[in-house]
Amino acid sequence: MVNCIDPSVIYYGLKFVGDYGDVEAAHLFLQVFLTHEVSRLEPLTLIYWLKVALGGLAAVLCVLLPVANLFGGIGIGVLTYVVSDKVLRRIFINEIDKPSTITKTGIGIFIIAWVFFWVLLFTLVSPPPPPSL
Repeated sequence: MVNCIDPSVIYYGLKFVGDYGDVEAAHLFLQVFLTHEVSRLEPLTLIYWLKVALGGLAAVLCVLLPVANLFGGIGIGVLTYVVSDKVLRRIFINEIDKPSTITKTGIGIFIIAWVFFWVLLFTLVSPPPPPSL
């Protein structure tokens, strides 16, 4: 089985939502899409994409909490990873052979997503310095 999302599902779902253009149609599409597509993903693939989202969440926390230096941001990133690892281990304990596989899966993309989104959001939120004369 290939672990990818079928583009035709997204196309027809967006076409359906565009044709009817209401909130109920969008909600129905999301329910069908999530239950159909996400349930087909292998556990390690789902863990990988959850780590991408959690890297983004860690970046949002770094921007929302006034992080004064790099060490504070690293602390938030590590704390987010450790807490999410504990939660994911409890969720996927019966589906994965070794718990260390859950910890190792997606650690690189978590760090890349966290740094990328932190820099992006910090750049968008922080005002530029005033021009010097």
